[in-house]
Amino acid sequence: MIRLSLIPLTRSGRDPLIADKLKHHDPSFGYNNASGYIEEDSVQALEQVVSEEFGVGGQRPRVLATAGRRRASARPAIYVEYKQALTQGAQLYSKWFVHAVESGDLREAKLQNTVKDFFSAYPSQRSK
Repeated sequence: MIRLSLIPLTRSGRDPLIADKLKHHDPSFGYNNASGYIEEDSVQALEQVVSEEFGVGGQRPRVLATAGRRRASARPAIYVEYKQALTQGAQLYSKWFVHAVESGDLREAKLQNTVKDFFSAYPSQRSK
């Protein structure tokens, strides 16, 4: 389980993209609150980053398929932003996440634009 600060999660949970995904989320999948939803997206994004580091991530991030089923969750933005942050050196995920939310990288228009740009880069996998 990834332990993240409650303050950024509270901010993230109020984000229009996250709130919309929770509202239209199939409760049978679990992760029915902001913290669970963001934790799941974090785990999936980190799994993709680690897979790529080991050379088994593939040319198309797997995060596409799972995010597509969830109507463009925050997962692609977490993946893109954290992977970009890692180019500056190793970073503890929980600290990076707090900073990304507080700085606005994972909130509101920036979050939505990162998700949109991600799917634009992979048009055949665009979420519906």
